[in-house]
Amino acid sequence: MGDTTNLLKQSYTLIQQAALNDRSGNWSEALRLYLTGIEGFISALKIEKNERVKMTLKLKMNEYLNRCEQLKELQKQQQQLPSCNTCITSPTSPTSLLPPMPVKLSPNTSLQFPTPPSQLPINDNISSSHNSSNLDLLLPSVPTFDPRPSAPIVTPYVPNPTKSTESGGTGKITLVKSLKIKNGSTGCSYEQLFGEYLIGASAIKIDDPYIRTKHQCDNFIKFCELVVKKNCTYNEQQRSHTYKPIFITLSTSFDSPTQEDELKLLFKQMKEDFVPFNVTFNFQFSKTLHDRVIEVSNGYKIKLGRGLDFYQKPSSKYCIGSHDDNFRATLETSVDIFKGD
Repeated sequence: MGDTTNLLKQSYTLIQQAALNDRSGNWSEALRLYLTGIEGFISALKIEKNERVKMTLKLKMNEYLNRCEQLKELQKQQQQLPSCNTCITSPTSPTSLLPPMPVKLSPNTSLQFPTPPSQLPINDNISSSHNSSNLDLLLPSVPTFDPRPSAPIVTPYVPNPTKSTESGGTGKITLVKSLKIKNGSTGCSYEQLFGEYLIGASAIKIDDPYIRTKHQCDNFIKFCELVVKKNCTYNEQQRSHTYKPIFITLSTSFDSPTQEDELKLLFKQMKEDFVPFNVTFNFQFSKTLHDRVIEVSNGYKIKLGRGLDFYQKPSSKYCIGSHDDNFRATLETSVDIFKGD
């Protein structure tokens, strides 16, 4: 039997590191390490005499080569995704990661791979008395999942032509988009769902009877931040923002006189805090308010089935999703967006 112990130790370490990078989403480094490790296996096949070992190596090489093809495709998709400032409403769903047809290899296969590093860490878990069963147990398997956050679970909605418009004021309002968001969906931040329709706003009116509790007020602040973000410019040299004047008006309700007093104090504080961002904030209360609607001066009207409060409660204060709403699971709701003539 040829002495392939050192080659297998080096390749094992590379593949182990590749799998760790793969699982953490560092696909570029994972791809490089997989290919370098495979090169070591090809060299080992040329001198290995044990047929059982050679068969095991070929099977694992097939697995790693297949995963390399998947990583190349994932990298290509990642490069095609828009930046966070131009996120689309419904990101493309991740390609299925089921392995393709196995690649057939022979001991004399000649492939071009990157040159391995001159010094490699050695893992002593592989002994010189290796055999096929030990190799199969020691060599790590590739991940079979995509670590990116899932896309919004939405059902496309085709409006009834007879109901695609509604009378409103002096013109006609046309349905632009309608989404039915399922319970437990992710990737449904305000920016993902309707951020693009806030661009160009000079005034925004929000009707939502449930801006009362702390987390509901937090939701409202996140919405206001998005409005400012979509309507300001950033000077890279001066590292400063220029804020466009915006008027934001909130209509909401309260449960008790005590809560009304608390909200008045809170909203007055918001009014002062918004001034440095060129936002004029006003609020009013209504005992009969029910519908949840956002009206934008650029002509868009956003109807939210549950208002701004359509997220499930995070499992803890410090969990993933406690700050980035793209990772928060939603409650079942709907979002309808209209555009006036």
